[in-house]
Amino acid sequence: MKKVIRKILWKIRQSKRAWEEPVPDIYKKIVLSRNEKAQIKKLWGRDRNMYRFYRTIKALGFFDARFCSNQYYIQKIFPVINPYHEFLGIQDKNFFDLYYADEELSFPEVLVKNIKGILFDKDMHVINEKQAVEKMMSVSEFVIKPSTESNSGSNVRKISNPDAEAVENLLKEYMQNFIVQKIIEQHPLLAELNETSVNSFRITTLFLNGKISVCSSHLKIGKKGADVDNFAKGSFLVGVDEHGNLGDTGYDINLNEMKISKELKLPFYQNVKDMAIAKHIKYFPNIGIIGWDLLVDVNGKSICIEINFFVPSSYEPQICNRRPFFGERTEEVVDYVKKHKIENLRVVI
Repeated sequence: MKKVIRKILWKIRQSKRAWEEPVPDIYKKIVLSRNEKAQIKKLWGRDRNMYRFYRTIKALGFFDARFCSNQYYIQKIFPVINPYHEFLGIQDKNFFDLYYADEELSFPEVLVKNIKGILFDKDMHVINEKQAVEKMMSVSEFVIKPSTESNSGSNVRKISNPDAEAVENLLKEYMQNFIVQKIIEQHPLLAELNETSVNSFRITTLFLNGKISVCSSHLKIGKKGADVDNFAKGSFLVGVDEHGNLGDTGYDINLNEMKISKELKLPFYQNVKDMAIAKHIKYFPNIGIIGWDLLVDVNGKSICIEINFFVPSSYEPQICNRRPFFGERTEEVVDYVKKHKIENLRVVI
């Protein structure tokens, strides 16, 4: 009976076609050759629905059959490598600083937390609404965001110089399960790219078969005048190579290009990458793929903004880095997925 329910739920989820890439129609005039289709079929299997993705990649000028489509990533890879029950209880942002902070891994300073409607200060003392308002008004700027079930920067807001009434209205609007944090002053090199938004790294790490590696690294740069650097809100993503060199071209969600005016090497990149690798193994050895949102403050210290366990994006990093998400480990990942069927995994209902 459980197996039947599991299959029904899986089919319902896939019917929503959540795997489709958020791309414009640049692929429509592109044709895949017989050889290219053969390469795709050999590696990923036969499914014509994936061709749109590879036609888009080819339209951008860097076809490689090892590029991983959202369809295969969400339908096949993610449920096996990041089974939902493994991270269900650890994705609440209100607990990151309590469970995972150490000498190397820091999080933005907390002003107020709300957990199931109860207000807390940063030391987990229960506070009332008046005390919460006072803490939020003690700084000139803060960020407020949901602590659970959020993605792509959904409902993340930067608030500047609010009065008491505005703060009270915010508390009512967000209701429960949110976190309020101080604004971090970013490193001057990052501020050069866009001073109005906090421009952060997304480093995606893969821990599989006892081996840790970086799938992708890119920098999220908010559009001019924006407070946030979220891709869905119009930011640009720019690839970062293994030596910390920023790419010369960024892309937004519509694949519009942003040219980087000068060569820029980010000297702190190695420390940021090393921390993501080390903390993945230390805290989350049971999770295969993690997307780390990290920024560097004015003193050069790495700060963790988010830890993303639920479908860390694969499509956008491949576009801005112009290379396959799993790189030389692509066949290893595909083989692993084939040997660990979704049907054999425990499902939380």
